[in-house]
This record gives sequence, structure tokens and C-alpha cells, in this order.
Amino acid sequence: MFKVKNASISPNQIALEYEFLKNGIRLSDDDTYKPFSFNMGNTLLDFHGYEKKDSSENDVYVTDEQGNKLIDRSRIDATGQRTLKAGVQSLIRINLNDETFKKLPEKIVLHIEINKVAGKEGKWHLTAPINVKELKEKSRLVITDDQNFTFPNGTILNLKGWLSVNSISSIFANFVDSKHGWANEYGPTEFGFQVTNKQGEVVAAHDRAGLQDVNFVGGNGNETDPMADTLGLQFKRFKDDDDYTFELTSFHSYDKLGLDLNLDPQAIAKKPLVKDLGGGKTLKITKVELKTDDGPKEVPSRQINSIPDAPVISYVDDKGIFIEVEGRLDKETVDLTRWKVKVDNQEKEWVVWDPTRLEQDENGNYKFRKVIIIRDVEKMPKNITLESAAVHKKAAVDWKVPLGKPMPE
Repeated sequence: MFKVKNASISPNQIALEYEFLKNGIRLSDDDTYKPFSFNMGNTLLDFHGYEKKDSSENDVYVTDEQGNKLIDRSRIDATGQRTLKAGVQSLIRINLNDETFKKLPEKIVLHIEINKVAGKEGKWHLTAPINVKELKEKSRLVITDDQNFTFPNGTILNLKGWLSVNSISSIFANFVDSKHGWANEYGPTEFGFQVTNKQGEVVAAHDRAGLQDVNFVGGNGNETDPMADTLGLQFKRFKDDDDYTFELTSFHSYDKLGLDLNLDPQAIAKKPLVKDLGGGKTLKITKVELKTDDGPKEVPSRQINSIPDAPVISYVDDKGIFIEVEGRLDKETVDLTRWKVKVDNQEKEWVVWDPTRLEQDENGNYKFRKVIIIRDVEKMPKNITLESAAVHKKAAVDWKVPLGKPMPE
């Protein structure tokens, strides 16, 4: 089954999030994202005019109602897999620029041709009509006077404005380079924010710590439009007749914990490893497992407070070492992440990610359950070293900017 999980269109892109399923289970990465990986790898960034090599290749393109091709696969941008806190996304994204968007007829048709999947050849042709006229009539773009906020690490956030298209509203902002850069050794600057109406009600919120999302739909991920450089985050559409305020609520920093763990997989199989981190914080490693097959495996799923029935687990088909971990933290320490790993003391940088489920207790202290996945390890090592973790902290931020109400085009 080919399943479209989410679809959106804006003046700068058409985007589909999809997956291939068999018996209700997501197929492997090779089957899920590679069928439409026309532009994977730095050597293929200049891919315009790309032609199909043979009839077994899958295809994506856009036509008018008469079948005349308007956009071919050369406009596919960054198709493939992205790993997010929410899990793995498989995406098809078609670039639109202002000129292309203005020239589109009132109605267009998106075509997806599947000629091969999971080793099986066939011919499946899916079409999706898109009403461009309605899209343009329902679009609202609000530009604020450029507003800048400097985070404690020197990163500058430049707020641009917001855009409503069909049922979606997006906040647009980008990071401005500073002498401190936009990231540190642990990764990009992360923060939480919300949008309130004139009654003070929260109509949108996104906390990159993963716990405070309101009406959050996802990210459009379009790196080609300067209006969508970094945020481009999508929410259920704001009402057109209200005044809105953008409010930063938190800043997340990464600090070295000095955690240095030596894991003996055989010993952990007999008795979990418990580490006292001080201040009531604890870390417990309950299981170390080697996975060598392509089948799906359960991992914790990201918690979203505004969706009480959010699934507790999701599935991955990675191969490698799976380390099951749980822990209790405090109000400021959100998560332990950015693991640095050695396997049998080999001087090698292993690809590591840690799908996590975060929760807060009645006192506001964080607790987590996660699986640390060390990819592409082919045999069970005698020793694993987690050299250090970064402590993900929240610091209160108080910065408000009026967004105003949308004006008719």
C-alpha cells in the first residue's frame, strides 16, 4: 500500500509525506524513500533536466488538466528521508518559485508513477487534482518589520512574518550568522515559541524539547525560499480576523555532562546498569541488543501533550545495536542526547540516533524512555563506551512581537 500521510501546497512548494506499507507495517528504508530519491547526495544538487534511466524507475510530475507536462522531476527537491524527533519522514517535495507559481493554470494535476517497489515491478499511476485558483484566493501573507532576538549563545533569530495557505498557517523566520555561529558542537540552536490571539489564547505552539505542541502540523522543510529558511513550521490555520502575537518561551542549550559509561552487554543482560547523575537524576540501561534483520522494531515515540492518545511506540527497520535506556531528570534538564560512542574501543564515528519519549511528572520534572541506536554494527561487541552526553536544558525567554492580522491581497 502507498499511503500519503500528509500533503500541502504553498506558493513555494508542493509536498507529500508518504510511506509504503505491507500488512500494515512500514517497509524498509530502501523500499520507503529510495523509490523517489532523484536528488540524494551532494553530487546531484544540480539535477535539472534529469531523465529517467529506464521504465522501471518511479516518477513524479505535474500537468495541466489536458495532460500537458508543466513540472517534471527536475524540480524535485531534497526528496528522500529525514530523521526527526517524531521519527522518520519520507518526502516528495516539488520546488515552486514565484515565476512558476504565477504561471500555473487554475487547476493542475500531480502525478505519481510507481513502476517498482520492494523488488516488484508493475504499473501504478496515482493522480491528485490541485485547485491553484482556490489556493491563491485563500492565501494570506503577513510580513512584519524585521524583528531580531539574540539568544544567550549569540545566535540571532530574525522573524519575518507568517503565511496562511488553505488550512495551514506557517511562521517564517531564519537564523542570522553571528560571531558565535548558529550552532555549537552539539547541534543547531533550539527553542520553544507560541502564537497567541488578542484574547491571550494559544493558537499555535512548538517546543523543540518535544512536549508543548498546539495545533502543530509539521515543517514544510523548504530551504530554497528565504522566507522559510529555518522555521517554516506549519499549524492549523489561524483565523483571518484576529490579532496575533509571537512569543518566545524557551531556549535549549547543550552542556557537557561528563558522563562516561562503559557497557558490558553480557553483564547488562544479567543486571541493568544504574547511574546516579546527582540532584535526583538517574540513568538506567536495561537492555543491549543486536539487530541484523530488516524487520521493524518498536522504539519510543515522541510525546505531544496536546494529543493525549499519541502513540507510545513507532517502528524502525535499522540494523545495529539497540540500547534501551530510561531515566529521571529535573525541571531544567529535559533530555540526555547527542551521544558519542565507541564500539570495542575502535576509533570510528558511529552513526547514532535516539528515538525518545519524554514526559513530565506532577512536579514538572522530566523523565524519558529511549533507545540509543548505533547503526551498522554487524556483531555484538564486548564493550560499548558512551563517552559523554549533553544535557538539554530549558531557560525561560520573554520576547513578544505583534504579528498583526492578515490583509487581503
